[in-house]
Amino acid sequence: MKRRDFMRAVIGGSLLAGGGGLAAWSAAKLSRRGQTPPARQLGAEFRYDVSRWTKTDPSQLRYRLASSRELPLTVARALALGPAGELYLVGDRHLWLGQLSGGEGQKVTLDGPPTCLAINPAGELLIGVGGRLGRWSASGEHLGWLPAPAANALLVSVAAQGEALYQADATNKVIYRCDAAGRVLGRLGERDTAQGVPGLVVPSPFLPIRLLPDGRLWVSNPGRHRLERYQPDGTLELAWGRPGMEVEAFCGCCNPVAFDLLPDGRLVAAEKGLPRVKLLTAENGQFDGLVAGPEAFVAGAYACAGNDCRSGHLDLACDGRGWVWILQSQPARLYAFEPLPA
Repeated sequence: MKRRDFMRAVIGGSLLAGGGGLAAWSAAKLSRRGQTPPARQLGAEFRYDVSRWTKTDPSQLRYRLASSRELPLTVARALALGPAGELYLVGDRHLWLGQLSGGEGQKVTLDGPPTCLAINPAGELLIGVGGRLGRWSASGEHLGWLPAPAANALLVSVAAQGEALYQADATNKVIYRCDAAGRVLGRLGERDTAQGVPGLVVPSPFLPIRLLPDGRLWVSNPGRHRLERYQPDGTLELAWGRPGMEVEAFCGCCNPVAFDLLPDGRLVAAEKGLPRVKLLTAENGQFDGLVAGPEAFVAGAYACAGNDCRSGHLDLACDGRGWVWILQSQPARLYAFEPLPA
């Protein structure tokens, strides 16, 4: 997919997709010729019907909803949590600075639609805008830009730790390993059959990454429906996951679209299309219960309405208490889930 198509998806543009898109394209073509398109209905085999999977088994829930609130954004893209209860959000063409405890917050206008967000070791905000990363202070002051890793890059996730900086490029299906100044030092995730790396498959603009304290990198390979763990030199040391609608698998075309790590080392992963947030063990991906099932989210979280699976999504972050903070992109909403008592 071309970068401009990804960008339209990120900002909520209506791209044509699937059987419904083809039907609309054909109808428009006939209309231009002065012909009336024939009435037709797509068969059941073309419908993205997830109704049988939208009911959650209560025995699988390991968390409960602690709070939920609307956000001052039309379409939210990503969130990050500060060390003292700060809440940072990006969406529309804005950075939003607030607190997990609530309040009005502050909006900062960006140069374009944001595509990712993270906090670097200096406490600065790293925000992807227009194919490159910018730096902002925690109070919203723009501090400058890092060099773009590629001319056509679409940066959809970023992670920073120590002197290491990783940037995930959905257009070129690669993770750039960079120094703190943004200079590219290496590339991860590209197909290398000799090293057992199958390559990243990125059908939509989601390629989340997370750094471990020891420098290893977790990467979602969404088109392959799995999570992968890499060493800094690009060695793939671990991978697990499979496609499927059941709760133990990853559904749809491309999931998970977001994940983070709990203090105990388990992963929390979110799916789009069928919005589920699940707990998974790190070493083998064993399903360990749900943070939230589809019923927890309002209808806008179902990204595939209208045959377009590239717009709505969930993002998430875990705090030091083991709480899970979930951002719903549209309508923009923040949910806080706390662990159920043991």
